[in-house]
Amino acid sequence: VALYTDYRSVILDQARDRIKKDLFLSLSGLGYFDDEIVMCRNAAGNLGLGSTTILGDYLLDRDVPLFIVGSGPSIEGELDFIAEHAEKVALISIGTGLRTLLARGVRPDFHVELENTLGTRDIVAVTAEEFALNGITLLASTTVHPEVTKLFDRVVFFFRERVTPTEIFAGNFKVLQPAGPTVANSALVAAIHLGFREIYLFGVDMGTKAEGRFHAKTSVYGAGLMEDRAKPTQTYPGNFGGAATGSHIFDWSRKVIENTLAYYRTVDVYNCSDGVRIEGASPKVSRAISLPEAPIDRDAFHASISEGLARCEPELWRERWLHRQIRAEAKRTFETLRRILADAADNEILDMTWVHDVCDAMSALNNNCRAMASYLSGTLLITIGCVSWYERRIADEEKQQVFLAIAIEEYRTMVGELERQLGEQFDQIDAVLMQ
Repeated sequence: VALYTDYRSVILDQARDRIKKDLFLSLSGLGYFDDEIVMCRNAAGNLGLGSTTILGDYLLDRDVPLFIVGSGPSIEGELDFIAEHAEKVALISIGTGLRTLLARGVRPDFHVELENTLGTRDIVAVTAEEFALNGITLLASTTVHPEVTKLFDRVVFFFRERVTPTEIFAGNFKVLQPAGPTVANSALVAAIHLGFREIYLFGVDMGTKAEGRFHAKTSVYGAGLMEDRAKPTQTYPGNFGGAATGSHIFDWSRKVIENTLAYYRTVDVYNCSDGVRIEGASPKVSRAISLPEAPIDRDAFHASISEGLARCEPELWRERWLHRQIRAEAKRTFETLRRILADAADNEILDMTWVHDVCDAMSALNNNCRAMASYLSGTLLITIGCVSWYERRIADEEKQQVFLAIAIEEYRTMVGELERQLGEQFDQIDAVLMQ
């Protein structure tokens, strides 16, 4: 990104550097249509085919210490400590941290997954082929692929924020937020909802001090079972001093954790990971942790959690799938968009006023039907951003008119395709929930 400064000052120089550093974070999280389609399809598959258990409220505080275990490289030096004290604490594994624990002979109470792709299924399936997953409860977003849930004998779902299935199905259930962008965020917020108030982070490195790798040697990546595509982009202060390299996604995740901890001030969170420093999570080496002498009563522990969860039948989700209303809103929305774009194309001199009309339509939609806004806003607004970026850089008026004609026509084509795919989605959800 090229940023030009017309007036030099210390404040403006700092602002420029901050924008360049955080631009990715500013543009992240808008969502996009294809992803919303996948998440709604997955949610319907998870919720509509039998009884489901939902983490839909805050549970009572519990005095059980919790270890959240990821697969950052620093976990390698902590596995012996975790194994030694596993009976005295509750354990949550996150993402590829599952195999890291199981390879050391430690079975977590819960395993957290967030992503909606088949890649998550592949990662968990590789682990399941090597280690039995019985007795481990999957704690997952309703948007994970149904093939992931089939790998566990117990599943508890949660609703994540700012996604279409949550707007459609969550109703009066508490939404876990912020549940993303990574499983580390999901696990932390889920742990708080489950009532944990003393939380220790292991292998939640948010970067690495190990040159050339972001995951432990016993993770699916470190073991060579899957390709690790994480790439270092920036350097950050280390949790125990020094510096650690991170990536945009880890930086985003870390900042969200910091905001979460600033909100939940009554929760004590300790960062035992030798990675990037997380503000609000006190650095603590494992040898300084004081734990109860006696093991926790596992049966009583799980029973107390189970009592606070909601058990739901498919009828509930059928009631919340307001298919007639959402189809009617979709029809009105696409009629509005077609009219805006037709008027824009008919102008003798093309301009960008239609962009403001589309933005106004999305704003109104967000007030009238948040599910439809969640489906459409990200893709429509990001595309507008792209059109605006190029339009402002075409100096020749004749070429600018040609560009605008192409842009409006392509936008109309895109809107038509969104309408077609959304109709197919509604039919698919009907087939699952309304049978």
